[in-house]
Amino acid sequence: MPGPALARPRRAACPATAAGVHVSRVVHRVFPERTQPVFGMDAGLARMLIEDLGRGGELDSYLTSKGNSFISMSEALLVELPGELPDLDAVLLAYHSPDLYRADLAGCYLASRLPGNPVPCSLAAPGPGAVFLALRVADGMCRLGELNWAVLFGYDQNTVGWETDGPPRSRPDAAVLLQLGSSGEAAVAELDEVAAGGPGDPSPAQALAGVVDRHPGAWVVAGAGLAAPGTDGRGETVTVPWRTGVWFHVARRWPLRQPTLVADYDPAGGRLHSALLVPAGQV
Repeated sequence: MPGPALARPRRAACPATAAGVHVSRVVHRVFPERTQPVFGMDAGLARMLIEDLGRGGELDSYLTSKGNSFISMSEALLVELPGELPDLDAVLLAYHSPDLYRADLAGCYLASRLPGNPVPCSLAAPGPGAVFLALRVADGMCRLGELNWAVLFGYDQNTVGWETDGPPRSRPDAAVLLQLGSSGEAAVAELDEVAAGGPGDPSPAQALAGVVDRHPGAWVVAGAGLAAPGTDGRGETVTVPWRTGVWFHVARRWPLRQPTLVADYDPAGGRLHSALLVPAGQV
């Protein structure tokens, strides 16, 4: 008979807590310049990859294209992060478009680069949903007592889009870093995701209005995929074109002085994502 499966060794236990995830710091940065080869590999291998993906007619264009890797964007964010990071339990990487083509994996690099040798976790979701998905994962880990400190990187990699010709490639790359933990400056008091824009669903504006109505005292940061929130002067609609645009506005207002409802809409998946951030002293 086969023996029992070997369980992965557990990390040092974090104190069990009923509280969800908190945010301590937020840093957002735009990368207007692209200096790294998209295909950071042998030219022959890159040629084979491009042709296998059915893009042989654009071979020269792709071979000479430049971008910003997840690693380089992460390093730039870490430089701007004030203060030192504590020992981390996890590093979460959230994105819509994948990294540039290269041998170095950003998750493995950051796991060895950051204090505490954190466990890396990569999460992909369409449109602006990836950062919200990562927050839900971190929230669950906090509630299970498995996460005391973590960092979340959200990437807007707009260089390579096999199915997209035009606007996304013309947008600059961008990225956001959120320092997370079981305590911090602002509690993530609510995380929600609802269907919107599809047959039988409320419109994105109606879905947003329903979330706003639940939190009448909150400042509203609504993503570029949503109409102006119409919240009696207590909200703003993001006009920047990045999938991390709402977090650009959160970083600009950090530290938060009042409850802030962050919401964005993914038209491809037909989902409205939202997160309510409440300053720790107001929870």
